[in-house]
Amino acid sequence: MCSDLYCSKIVTSGVFLLSTTTNMAASEGETNHSDGRLEFSLDVPFPSSREAVIALNSLSPDREPRKGGISKHLEVTGSTLSVKWSADEARILRVSVNSFMDHLSLVMETMEMFGPAVPL
Repeated sequence: MCSDLYCSKIVTSGVFLLSTTTNMAASEGETNHSDGRLEFSLDVPFPSSREAVIALNSLSPDREPRKGGISKHLEVTGSTLSVKWSADEARILRVSVNSFMDHLSLVMETMEMFGPAVPL
């Protein structure tokens, strides 16, 4: 069904959800009290830094459809992909995070189907 590299649990704000993708840690949604914006961050560990960079390159081109109200920043540190959102409204934040998770799931399923990344 899935390889050992990609099967584990997702941890989101202290709630455990069974998943066939990867081990993810998300901070609780927080409000930036200085400007009232909502913030959310997600860390996704990968088996290697190469796979984390592949995911980053696959997910980075997707800009938010709205010009204002939300921002998303992606970066790789070691073998971990980190994503940080900041939004004016909870609804906009939820839609963006859900869309990102759908795309992330597709990227991870594709990497699993093609096997581990070949070193350069």
